[in-house]
Amino acid sequence: MGLCVPNEYTYNCLLEAISRSNSSLVDLVETRLTATLGSVRERKVSVGSIQNFVGENLFGNDEFDGESEIIQILKDHNKASLPDLDCLSSVINCLVKANEVDNAVRWYNDIMIKALCKARRATEADSLFNEMVSKGLKPSVATYNSMVDGWCKEGEIDLAMSCVARMYEDEKDPDVVTYTSLIHGLCASGRPGEAVSRWNEMKGRGCCPNEITFMALIQGLCKCGWTSEALVYFREMEAKEMEPDSGVYVSLVSSFLLSGNISEGFGIFREMVCKGRFPVLVDRNYMVAVDAADKSFC
Repeated sequence: MGLCVPNEYTYNCLLEAISRSNSSLVDLVETRLTATLGSVRERKVSVGSIQNFVGENLFGNDEFDGESEIIQILKDHNKASLPDLDCLSSVINCLVKANEVDNAVRWYNDIMIKALCKARRATEADSLFNEMVSKGLKPSVATYNSMVDGWCKEGEIDLAMSCVARMYEDEKDPDVVTYTSLIHGLCASGRPGEAVSRWNEMKGRGCCPNEITFMALIQGLCKCGWTSEALVYFREMEAKEMEPDSGVYVSLVSSFLLSGNISEGFGIFREMVCKGRFPVLVDRNYMVAVDAADKSFC
């Protein structure tokens, strides 16, 4: 019998129950850490649980420094990328109630920078970022990551690199989120060699790639025609017992077929089917996979 893996709902129930009981805050923190650092794939905790945890268990408690604990919770929660806007709004509300106005303003700026970057309005986000710095507010790693990702999504890789340089000047270390954005952006801009260099730099600094980083590199290399290199990272990903999604398989199959390596493409296709990774009908990769199947069996 396989292991039954707890899901988002399970952890929300635990957080809710512990926060309403007389259990120690240490138990609550440990449960939160298990949820955020464990095997829950989406790594999401409900807004209600976050707000309840922050509002009732951190502020006004002598054991914890409110804002630093919030930052640590949300950093663990999303691996130093900003959480969703609802969670951030809850945090700002708690900060205002605790008279932490400067910190509330900084978190508000974080929200706006993230939103602007997501809307592909990185220039406006950059203006807000610079205004924030000019007022003496220190951007977090998450804020830098939003800017790096925003520039990458707009194809402004050199500006993204400049943003990383500013991180170093600000004594902030790039993390796996930073490198993932850079790797994706470099491949999308047709610079696979630099993407691999960043990958090596990341590992050399002791920053371990996660599933998303692996998939960004593999799919990016495939799009650049570096299929053999992509296969090496694919095998490394498998060796680490990480699970590639259907998009990774489809990218490899399509890239091998495009290069005329039918046998290798068919081999990856067969692995995809055997491991239950063939895209479902509503998946955007479905028609690509079907087309690849036709070519593989011709």
